[in-house]
Amino acid sequence: MRQFVQLLFLMSFSCCVFGQGSSTYKNHDPQTVQGDLNLAQSALGFSYSFNFVQKSYSPLSSAKDLSNGLAWDHAELAIPVGFNLRFFDDVTDSLYLGSFMEKKALGLKGNKASKGPLMVVFGGELMDRAMVEGSNASQIDGLSPIMVKTIGQAGNRITIVEFRNVGFKSDIEDDLVSSDFVNFQLMILEKTSNIEFLMGPSEIKDPSKYFDGKTGPSLGLIPEFNFAKDQIETQGVWFGGFSAIPSVEVADSLINFRDIPANGTGFQFIRQDFSTSNEEEVRNPISVYPNPASDFIKLDLQSSRPATVTLFDIQGRTLKQESLYSSQKMDISNFRAGTYLLKVETEEGENLHQKIMLR
Repeated sequence: MRQFVQLLFLMSFSCCVFGQGSSTYKNHDPQTVQGDLNLAQSALGFSYSFNFVQKSYSPLSSAKDLSNGLAWDHAELAIPVGFNLRFFDDVTDSLYLGSFMEKKALGLKGNKASKGPLMVVFGGELMDRAMVEGSNASQIDGLSPIMVKTIGQAGNRITIVEFRNVGFKSDIEDDLVSSDFVNFQLMILEKTSNIEFLMGPSEIKDPSKYFDGKTGPSLGLIPEFNFAKDQIETQGVWFGGFSAIPSVEVADSLINFRDIPANGTGFQFIRQDFSTSNEEEVRNPISVYPNPASDFIKLDLQSSRPATVTLFDIQGRTLKQESLYSSQKMDISNFRAGTYLLKVETEEGENLHQKIMLR
């Protein structure tokens, strides 16, 4: 069964994650789709795909402080969305933030009480930088506010949740001083119910200390999580690999990035049940073929402008980079047979990350 799953991942751009009761994903080894972020998640009658973007990070201004100016230990609070959001199979105007998986992951859940879907937004034990072990958070002015702001007009609003200047519990416990920090935002879109994670400025000198021996945080979706037992019921779909050329992996435990995402790196969870009458909106603006390939790969763009095409090895090392127009080819005849990663960036900001098989 495991071989079948791997073959399905290699040959399909849209792979299903079966719900509870299926034996397909009962193993504990993560299945990886290197460079292919078009992995659909349809365990509960809905689907999400995954996308990687790069954009400027702008701190919120004139936003509401959900932490009320006080320090916090493990953040547990309701986030007012400001509009009806389709979150997995829920429709809700609030999301609930909490610490899960033995407090190793910060996550968002909907209205489900005992079991339900969970979005892990940052795998790491976070804490207000004003906290010291044993302190009473209600008596300390905070240094790491959790902010929220809704912008835009009805029907097209965006709610932004910002974690500003947040510290790490194990860093603070070492010497009662917070040295490392992270900033990130969650953007929730009314029109599509998409959710986007955007990394801001950070300083993380020893990531293995904060991420349970791993080198980066976790980010993913879990179709069914047991909140009472604090455990995964159905395997999750995770971003993984190097954050600049991310992979998508399926596993029943936290999967971590292999590095710290850079400032301005964004990861999108895109609902696939959102329909539009505009064909151009749903058509992929970038395609690369053939795949598998032997002598060349050819670029197909909607744009008349060139795109930057970069070929990486499986370790993320740059092998070749060219600027190509639509219908132009990249010569790959000098590379050995195997698995490679391809990144295409257009001047309009569209991105494609894809696994390429050379034979």
